[in-house]
Amino acid sequence: MKLKLLVIALLFMVVGCSSQTGSFPQKNVELVVPSSAGGGNDRLLRAVQDTLTKEELMEQNIIVANKSGGGGEVAWQHIKKQKDGHSVGLTTSLLLTNYLRDKSDLSYEDLTPIVTLASEWLVLAVNAESGLESLEEVFDQLRENPKSLKLAFGPSLGGDHHLLFLQAAQMSGIDPSELDIVVYEGGGEVTNALLGGHVNVVTHGVAALAEHHEVGSVNILAVSSSERIEELPEVPTFKEAGIDLEFPHWRGIVGPPNMSEEEVKYWEDKFAEMVETETWRTFLKNTGMSNYYKNSAETKEFLEQQNDNARELLQSAKLID
Repeated sequence: MKLKLLVIALLFMVVGCSSQTGSFPQKNVELVVPSSAGGGNDRLLRAVQDTLTKEELMEQNIIVANKSGGGGEVAWQHIKKQKDGHSVGLTTSLLLTNYLRDKSDLSYEDLTPIVTLASEWLVLAVNAESGLESLEEVFDQLRENPKSLKLAFGPSLGGDHHLLFLQAAQMSGIDPSELDIVVYEGGGEVTNALLGGHVNVVTHGVAALAEHHEVGSVNILAVSSSERIEELPEVPTFKEAGIDLEFPHWRGIVGPPNMSEEEVKYWEDKFAEMVETETWRTFLKNTGMSNYYKNSAETKEFLEQQNDNARELLQSAKLID
């Protein structure tokens, strides 16, 4: 009888352990996009969905949910309310700067860092009829008169497009608070403003302006990568053009607070496998993006560094105290 009871106890222990190990996920998973359908964030997460499915890395159904509004605020608040790691979502620098600018009470520390996935390198471009032919000419003119050129960024102040220019201005001896800046809600509006001659200078993603550069309607003067990129081999980096900086327009994945170690490890492993697949590499190449993978611990450290840098740049522009 004692032997029988011992066997039953051992069985319960085995069942209990198995229920706690390898039990995630238990239902469909949700990938949350902090913007509307059709934009760069949406394309990235749908590529994640497509790659995880095509490469058979996950058995569960993967649902992409667009939750736009508040510069990502709606999406990130939604993720924060979730009870476990079945719902994760994309994050950008706006998660940091919304909080720094008191536009949100949600800090990056309120969410769980899972991975950093990719970077879209940014470019500085001018209208082809501007008469500006180099990065040096742009910043020389701004040093003489910071309001002599109208600058455009989107989708809001504090985004990577804006922060890149603030950093370049600061490194060039220009007071960022004196610049003449126009903010547009979307990247398409920024492009149209440059093409129409309504603004003089923009910083934007490579994919948004590469074709216009090829046909001669805009001049791309520099790219924010450490080396020249395949899509624009004739365009110098910022460092080659005289400003020693590298600036990634990164995108990562975050989850709800209090995710279990098992849940974080599961997603971390899946994304680590995903970024090595041909499907993902093809997507990055076709969209002018680069692999920028960092695991959870590296992403946590990276977010801390990015937050400190963003705070300094926003202070230099007198956008925060």
